[in-house]
Order: sequence, then structure tokens, then C-alpha cells
Amino acid sequence: MRIEPLEVKNAIVLKDKDSEVYYDMTSDLKVKEVNGVKFPHAIGIKSGPMNLDFVVQEIKVNQDVSDADFK
Repeated sequence: MRIEPLEVKNAIVLKDKDSEVYYDMTSDLKVKEVNGVKFPHAIGIKSGPMNLDFVVQEIKVNQDVSDADFK
């Protein structure tokens, strides 16, 4: 385990088998990649007096897609 700067925040880096997994130190959310693609995992929007926080719970990439779909 180590701490590494990632974009504008610090991230905790954990080794997982042959890869590394990054977690935001303030939100404890996983950051960086899902199946090799970067996705936002948390988005905050200020709308007047309200703060809206959206947290991704699940990302599915190319689920139920086969090579036959592209022929």
C-alpha cells in the first residue's frame, strides 16, 4: 500500500494480483479505471441551495455483446 498523487487529490494504491487499484483518500471511492476505461464514480452538482451528489454503484461495459453483433 502506498499514497500517490492522482490528478488533484491523493489516492491510496493497493496491489491486486498483477494490477494496482486506486482509491480516493477523501471519499474512499475507487478511482481510475473500469475494464481499462476511465469513468467518473462520483459527481457533485450545486443547484441553488442544494448539493446533489451522484455516486456510481455499478458500471457494465459491453455486457451481452458478441462479435456477431458487428457483422
